[in-house]
Amino acid sequence: MKYGMVVSLLFAGTVFAGGFAEGGDRDEICQAKRDLLTNVANGYGLCDQGGLDDRSWGDCVQSANARNQRLRGLISFAKMPGMEKRIGIEQGESIRDFYDLLRGRLVEMIGPTGFETGNSIANTFVIFEPTDQISVALSAVLSASNPVKAQPMLVNGALYSSESAGVAIEAQTMMSVDGSAPSASILPVINTVANQYQFDQSGTIEVLTGPFDRTLSVMKGRLTITELVSGDLGKLVPTDMVLALQGGGIGVTLTLDETCPYNELSLDMNGEGYLGMAVSLSSESDALARVSQLGSFWMILPVSQDATGGLVFDTAGWSIGTEVFPIQPATMSIVMGQTGASNDLPNEREESCADSDGNGIRDGADAIINIYDTFDACD
Repeated sequence: MKYGMVVSLLFAGTVFAGGFAEGGDRDEICQAKRDLLTNVANGYGLCDQGGLDDRSWGDCVQSANARNQRLRGLISFAKMPGMEKRIGIEQGESIRDFYDLLRGRLVEMIGPTGFETGNSIANTFVIFEPTDQISVALSAVLSASNPVKAQPMLVNGALYSSESAGVAIEAQTMMSVDGSAPSASILPVINTVANQYQFDQSGTIEVLTGPFDRTLSVMKGRLTITELVSGDLGKLVPTDMVLALQGGGIGVTLTLDETCPYNELSLDMNGEGYLGMAVSLSSESDALARVSQLGSFWMILPVSQDATGGLVFDTAGWSIGTEVFPIQPATMSIVMGQTGASNDLPNEREESCADSDGNGIRDGADAIINIYDTFDACD
């Protein structure tokens, strides 16, 4: 089946031909453009993950391309001199509209900005660059263990909290070969335990990244871990987390996204493991505006349990930012500039869905990304 008509969508909007708007933030606009390229890559990837017939796949690709043209237009309004006056918007409003539209696309992903690739979970969009570094030294004291009632759900044989099961069903339906919904059942209400922790105020998160180099200290924070059990299945799930940090004149608050089905505290027999969770960030700092606009994102922290039952989160020095905030392979290829060389959009579905250069990006998306790059250079 041929999809050559998709090419017309690439030129339907305003081309980024002008310079940057006077007084505009070049870095902000270029970052938005890279997020757009990431969205192109993942749009094709999502269309190809489900068991869509040719017609449905073509509709999916055209819808993704039309959406990306709208995103592209919003960036162009911020980029071209005088454009904001002619259309009656400010540059900042255009960029905010861009991320509002981008977030709407992400309901199909888990986290929403992270989603599962194989057995690992990674962010669709960059939170920290591969060249950034982060050092985490946090501890959480066990303050209470309270009996609670929970109603877990079983989705394709895996245990989920009631808050996250709906997203798990939606994601597994999208990724299934034939688009069918997974088997799901509501389990009986169980009596279980919720362990409540308070973050110690001596904790810090240090970051080394271009526009944002500083130490953030814990102001206050809480964490609740609930045990879900059904027969032989058991799972420790974070069900509440708020962590307020401050440093260098700015404040940051991380809040758990309890709808992410991959949230989990995993500990081995020695009390060591990891805490993986989707969180959202809020801050009034301009340096963190993009991350707060993206929605929630996936993070993973090494953890150990101390003799009192408390939790210690420690990266043991500096870690690469993408180890704590992993990104998926297609996103990494865009970050590293490893996109395909051809600007020719494949006409056949088989060619479009192929990954001939092995960069993790479908060839059809590679072609669109390179067309965008040809006209919209930020470097």
